[in-house]
Amino acid sequence: QTWRTMELPLADESAFFLRDTTRRLSRLAEQALSYGAFGVLLYCRLAYPGGEALWSWSQSEAASAVLWALVFVPLFLMDWRNVLHWRYLRENRGRFGPHDSQRYVLVIATECGYKVLLCMYLMFRQIRDYLTLKVVMLPYAMGYMLHFILGHFAPMEDVDHAEGCNVVSSLFSDLGRFLCFVLVVSISLKVDNAASVMYDWQAAFWPCWGLEGVVALVVLLVVPACLLSTLADRGKLLMLTWVVLSGVGLGITSFMSMYNIAE
Repeated sequence: QTWRTMELPLADESAFFLRDTTRRLSRLAEQALSYGAFGVLLYCRLAYPGGEALWSWSQSEAASAVLWALVFVPLFLMDWRNVLHWRYLRENRGRFGPHDSQRYVLVIATECGYKVLLCMYLMFRQIRDYLTLKVVMLPYAMGYMLHFILGHFAPMEDVDHAEGCNVVSSLFSDLGRFLCFVLVVSISLKVDNAASVMYDWQAAFWPCWGLEGVVALVVLLVVPACLLSTLADRGKLLMLTWVVLSGVGLGITSFMSMYNIAE
């Protein structure tokens, strides 16, 4: 009887973290679609596919502002999805870290503020003399620093609880946010003070080259495990193969993008 009563909570925990893993993978797909749509719209806004004659109507100030707002629509939709995820973390805060929901709402609020200010900066040329990119990045920078302090220096209760995919997700999220934070600061300083800043555009994108190193390291670590799983576990083989192919694709596209931008 005692053994069965202990088994039920463990089964509930396993079922919850299995659903949590599914939810986080779905969010990863949503983020990929959101940033992919943002990339396509940004390409159309800057590269004028089909020739500039086709996009001549967009040269007016009103049309340009509307187009910039349209470019940011996928990111704002992702912010709405982030709010739903924050509610999920808050409702299940007993199963995750003690400050996970607070850290998450802090970072998504400041990221949203940064996107709004950046969108306004690109939409209205008149405010660029007052709203510089260094001012635009302030909410993002403050949010990241508070997010980091709350996660690594705030006192926490020493409570044991089950862990799942949320630990791996948190690790990669922290790494990605650090690289994004450094990249935003580097590019903002370069754009605002292009003449006085001592580094060139290739050096301004150094966090992206750091991402290339991380992706290459992950692929090199996963490939041996993928080979060992060919005979032992076919399900694990499929998952690791997906990780390797995704990592290789991300590395190639990131390298080509950064190389062409830097050149």
